[in-house]
Amino acid sequence: MADTHNSVRKWGSLTFAALLVAAVTLAMPVRGGSLTFKEVVEGAKREGEVKVGISVRKKRGGIVMAPRIIETFQKRYPFVKVDFRRIGGFRERERVFSEMAGGVVDFDVATLSQTQVPAGIKANVFHKVDWGKLGVHPDNVHPESIGVNYRTQVYGIGYNTELLRREVAQKLTWEDCADPKWKGKFATADRPRHLEILYQDDAWGRKKTLDYARRLAANKPVIERSRSETVFKLTAGAYPLICGVFWSHIRRQTVWGSKNLEITFPEPVPVSAGDLVFVPRGAKNPNAAILWIVWSVSDEGQKILDEVQFTGDPLLAGVSAHNRIREKKVVVGSWEYQSRAGDILKEILNAMGFPVVR
Repeated sequence: MADTHNSVRKWGSLTFAALLVAAVTLAMPVRGGSLTFKEVVEGAKREGEVKVGISVRKKRGGIVMAPRIIETFQKRYPFVKVDFRRIGGFRERERVFSEMAGGVVDFDVATLSQTQVPAGIKANVFHKVDWGKLGVHPDNVHPESIGVNYRTQVYGIGYNTELLRREVAQKLTWEDCADPKWKGKFATADRPRHLEILYQDDAWGRKKTLDYARRLAANKPVIERSRSETVFKLTAGAYPLICGVFWSHIRRQTVWGSKNLEITFPEPVPVSAGDLVFVPRGAKNPNAAILWIVWSVSDEGQKILDEVQFTGDPLLAGVSAHNRIREKKVVVGSWEYQSRAGDILKEILNAMGFPVVR
């Protein structure tokens, strides 16, 4: 990894197999006890199953997703049967959260968005685990040990190669999105999450980000609610570029067959966590749940996630976005700013004049 990275999460050099060997001797709390990784594995064998609720789909656009992840996990741990059910959008997560807060725990592994985490802490729905002692990188672990980052999103500027030449597009910067020459000719999301990361002190900071938000809104972008639909429109030529698009959405569309899409990554490159994955308090199979989560953020788990969803850790060699950003300055969304994400987004939208989807 280049030395130009700021606040970049760097994975250790341990392979997954070596990580497991090292973890065997490390202790972690499970239901009041202090267990080694070996004891967690033995506990998972006794439990024999794990009920997983994460946001990965079973299949999309011909790509088999969750079943491939489960198959890879069970090749390594055949003694744990995985019962999978997708926890998708915000409403479904709210329902699952409400049930857990009320004492109804249907999952051993569950997920919440970063904006739901503060409410989850107040409701005491998380089973705390010493993830660091199992080899999970500290930057991946929530400061209160309630869960870990699982999916990762990389933001860039997506463009239609039939409307914009590559030699021009690959030189685009974030400032170009506020340049009058692109006025009314580009799209952005109604919740520009990439600006939340640029808001951090190790990126642009508050003042520059809010000034940029004002100028971005003044440039009359097409404000879109659905990120996926925006990429479809880009493919169809509705506009030449999207400012603040996910790498995963562009990559998925090209895998599905679109030949006229590309993406460029202006510096600093914003990288954000998509989900907090955790063991709910009162989970029936906590050892198997811990085993699943530790594996899911290992090199093996992240690479299979990237193969099916293109949201593996981009700072890990072998992940699809890695070579595209490894020599660039990257800013990773920090836990501190994630805890304030809702308020930061409101401030950004206020600076933009609360744009209305059209």
